[in-house]
Amino acid sequence: MKPIFLILVLLFLISFINNIYAEERTCVEGQICVLPGDFLIYSGNQVEEFSYFFEDFIDIDKIQYTHKTSDGNDSFEQDYVLNLKNGDIFEIGNLDEKQGSFVMISTIPVQIEQFSSEIGKEKYLFKNMEREAWVVSPKVEGGTSTIILDKQTGIVLEMNIKVESDVDGQPFNFELINKLVDTNIIDESTMITFTKPIPIEEKVPDWVRNAALWWSDDLISDKEFVNGIQFLIDEGIIQVSSESQSKSEETQPIPEWIKNTAGWWATNQVSDKEFLNGIKWLIEEGIIVV
Repeated sequence: MKPIFLILVLLFLISFINNIYAEERTCVEGQICVLPGDFLIYSGNQVEEFSYFFEDFIDIDKIQYTHKTSDGNDSFEQDYVLNLKNGDIFEIGNLDEKQGSFVMISTIPVQIEQFSSEIGKEKYLFKNMEREAWVVSPKVEGGTSTIILDKQTGIVLEMNIKVESDVDGQPFNFELINKLVDTNIIDESTMITFTKPIPIEEKVPDWVRNAALWWSDDLISDKEFVNGIQFLIDEGIIQVSSESQSKSEETQPIPEWIKNTAGWWATNQVSDKEFLNGIKWLIEEGIIVV
């Protein structure tokens, strides 16, 4: 009996710990909160279904995603990059030309004042979950609009836009209705905590470029590079705040995009700011502790 009891207790603890980790979601304050593996699926009156599947980060503030649409007969998908700070979207491989703005999720905590519109609150039922929601009515030329935002996550739960106008003397009526039907982000038990963006100086001594170049060429190890950056921070040569906290005591792999950025910075192909964004990511992930 005793071994069976111990096994049951162990299974319960494993399940409990897994649930705790599944419910944790740490986001940078003032940014869109999505992580690799997240998804949003909507139904609409213009297309039968459209969805967003978020993939890997390409740097500290940008994440890749796939936008899929289907009208029942044909489907289409396109890869984009989303800037989590301001919602700008770009096509893969062309980060210099903005393609538009991501409108289905807001930065959080939701800054209602950005919607110069009527504001209200309501309870919204999503998949049998009662959610606290903001209801906003942005001005639309020649029409009306209502957008319902999940207060906790900033996700658009429902959007309704109606336009009635004349085009070349002919009446033009348009209505757009979109509703969220599924996502892994919204859950009654999910807790979102915030970390503040880490301020960091925009200048790095030129002699640091040698270490960055050696690292990008695999002449020194990840550990040696991190130790060198840690030394520069400890000595005050690179200035950062002390607000970051280590997420894990285990060694974590460094994404390839950081090494690429270090190499580009060492050869003057990217700015100090872009290089420091990579260092900031290492700090926020707890790989470098300040």
